[in-house]
Amino acid sequence: MVSLRIWLLTFVLITSSDLQADDGWVGKEVIPKRGTPEISRTDENGQVIVLGKFDLIPASVREEKGDWVKIQVRDISGWIAKDKVVRKNEGIEYFTGRINSGDNLAEAFEKRAWLWSLKNEPDIAIKDATEAIRISPSASCYTTRGAAWHTKKENKKAIEDHTEAIRLDPKYVSAYYNRGIAYSDEDEHDKAIADYSEAIRLDPKHVLAYYNRGISWADKKEPDKAIADYSEAIRLDPKYASAYYNRGNAWGNKKELDNAIADYTETIRLNPKHLNAYYNRGRDSWYKKKYDQAIADYTEVLRLDPKHINAYFNRGLTWMNKEQQDKAIADFSAILRLNPKHINVYCLRALAWMNKEEYDKAISDYSDAIRLDPKLIEAYCNRGIAWSKKKDYNKAISDYSDAIRLDSKRIDAYNHRGYFWYTLKEYDKAIRDYDEAIRLNPKSAWTFNGRGDAWADKKEYEKAIQDYDEAIRVDPKDADGWNSKAYLFATCANDTFRDIVKAEELMKQVLLLRPKSPWNEQTLGVIAAARGHFEEAIKHQQKALEDKNYQEVEGDRARERIKSYTEKKPWLE
Repeated sequence: MVSLRIWLLTFVLITSSDLQADDGWVGKEVIPKRGTPEISRTDENGQVIVLGKFDLIPASVREEKGDWVKIQVRDISGWIAKDKVVRKNEGIEYFTGRINSGDNLAEAFEKRAWLWSLKNEPDIAIKDATEAIRISPSASCYTTRGAAWHTKKENKKAIEDHTEAIRLDPKYVSAYYNRGIAYSDEDEHDKAIADYSEAIRLDPKHVLAYYNRGISWADKKEPDKAIADYSEAIRLDPKYASAYYNRGNAWGNKKELDNAIADYTETIRLNPKHLNAYYNRGRDSWYKKKYDQAIADYTEVLRLDPKHINAYFNRGLTWMNKEQQDKAIADFSAILRLNPKHINVYCLRALAWMNKEEYDKAISDYSDAIRLDPKLIEAYCNRGIAWSKKKDYNKAISDYSDAIRLDSKRIDAYNHRGYFWYTLKEYDKAIRDYDEAIRLNPKSAWTFNGRGDAWADKKEYEKAIQDYDEAIRVDPKDADGWNSKAYLFATCANDTFRDIVKAEELMKQVLLLRPKSPWNEQTLGVIAAARGHFEEAIKHQQKALEDKNYQEVEGDRARERIKSYTEKKPWLE
């Protein structure tokens, strides 16, 4: 998650684009020309009331009346004379003029240094701040230079300057605050928290100290403390969008998604272009299965940033959740236009093609993924499934063989290859693969059941029954073992093993575990036929064929059974 930090140089640095000089003041940012002038208002009796000092810069002008402008500093909203301030975009020129005239050089160099920092010119800022220090060392000059060092990612030098500022003035809030940020960027979160805490002790209304201490608590994986600090920042400044956003992240880390979504929503209300708030709200809405909301948020992210790959990715996944494969494919294709080497997206688009039963396109995408990463086992396995859907079992076996070559302990690869060998009636090869899968995982009911089917088709009924029994022992709640054993007893051509009564008893357990399944219908059909109830057998088998997946796997044999029942013959294997 992105944690947004707001930087303080000598004063609070609120980044914004420089504005062109004109005659208007509203909406412009201003800074004091000298010192920290007073902010005031006039009461109903015409008395001037001083509200506080202009000590937090820059400030945005809210109103303009004659020679006065109204500004907001922390929780103070009041008026200041125009001749006491300079518009930020005119500041460098103004302070250069003062330097050239020798007017209070230390202050002029310091404030010009601060303005150079705003323009992302830290080297020039350091030069100006160093000159201010030479002329008249002060805490504010060292802090201004420290912030410029930080811009250059030279945190140790930044910490040294802020520490010197604190030595010169142990109550200088900005030095603690800025040193806290430098410590935080060095991952020294305990020291950062200590500095933010001292800034808060000295100035209990320091919104940004609460905010950044919250970030440090979040970095220490202490979301409750982070939430408390973000909440205090919001109490002091209810329009602080970034505090809502980061509090939303903290709620998300606690898995309290409703609270997270509420904070992201408030972030968006305050800042309708906050891309990450839309993105995170979309993500958390997805977790809550609110797919339409998630799609709407990812769509807004893409409106703000048409090249946001992660938004396309997540929206594509969400379309798949809604079973809208074409829209998912469109999003994944958009990613591949932006990044033709995004392996995971080829695999996801292939899955969407699989869901559309467009297996050639799925195979093509899996092949591209394998071309980009010849060791991507999942791509081989999934391409193998796609080949099997086309009934090209040899190619499916080849892909699973590659998967096993890459990972000789890949259990599902042995299981699937074993099943495809079984489908090709290569029962011994199927059994060898099932043997290896069982060696790797002796607690897989599915594998015992598959090997049991192979033994049954080899007419080795005792071994088949042993495997079905083992499948039942391993997982008594898995209906497949019970059903396979019932099917064998009902259809076994060997009179020694055929037992309709046992088959019927086993099917009672199957129906308790799995009341509805085409495989249930198939077994009930062969039992009915064994009892001579051929019309009933036909109905069961026809009902099984209503299932698309069953028809794909067993359709030909199912129709052979119906033919046998029509001829009044039970089905024996």
